[in-house]
Amino acid sequence: MGGWISELPTEFFMVVHIAGFAIGSTFAWAAFKRELTLLGLGFSLDAAAEVVHMTLRSQDMDGEVVVR
Repeated sequence: MGGWISELPTEFFMVVHIAGFAIGSTFAWAAFKRELTLLGLGFSLDAAAEVVHMTLRSQDMDGEVVVR
């Protein structure tokens, strides 16, 4: 169960995580603008996690993981 998701192309995962980064950073910006520091930090961590996850999922042309 769930093995089919590994068969999706890398580009799909990148689009999903770029969208997650955009949403997280937008919410972080809005929270900091309203002086909701803790909420802003949480969304900032989420956006940072999306960047880290994209880095870990990125692959070179040989299909080997760049960051291990």
